[in-house]
Amino acid sequence: MDGDDLPDLDGAIGCVMGSAEYLGSGPADQPGFASRWDQVSDFGQTIPGGDMESTIHSGLRKTGQRAGAVLLGVMTLLSWTAGPANAASWSSSISGAYPDFESRRWSDAGGSTNIQFTNCTDGTGATSAGVTLRKDVDWQVDPTYSTASFTNCFGGYSSTSSGNWGDHGSGNYYFAVNLGATYSDLNVRSLTVTY
Repeated sequence: MDGDDLPDLDGAIGCVMGSAEYLGSGPADQPGFASRWDQVSDFGQTIPGGDMESTIHSGLRKTGQRAGAVLLGVMTLLSWTAGPANAASWSSSISGAYPDFESRRWSDAGGSTNIQFTNCTDGTGATSAGVTLRKDVDWQVDPTYSTASFTNCFGGYSSTSSGNWGDHGSGNYYFAVNLGATYSDLNVRSLTVTY
């Protein structure tokens, strides 16, 4: 078959671009052909007389809106599953802490605080330790927040106790052990403060 045997397809081939279809230009005496862009809806229906530029912009707007909705959903999900953005921590140990022992200070921008002790022993035979969160305030008595009684950490090498304190604003914080007790000799193999 040579080129002369091919049917005349001049103007009969449609070219689909994005969400619009170009019907080409055919002979004026052939019905169904026009020199215009027809808008194709999301359901594949042709809407005569559509404007190609507005069709492309409409498609881009819809795509952008869908992408924006997906991005917003992902960000919301991550904010629900992730911890606070400003979470920080430090770890240490305690050896031979007497009553009213004070930990090192840490600077907190605000938010909750968690203190965890692992493997506690006391030279006096005690099986609990009182852990109190305090805020370091210059030229004033340091505020005392609630005291957690740590008992589980006395159960063995990997036994832990932890306490949680709510937001008390920004500032420098520390914890005290066995405030007001008569005597203690507390040892903690590992402790972690998360704030």
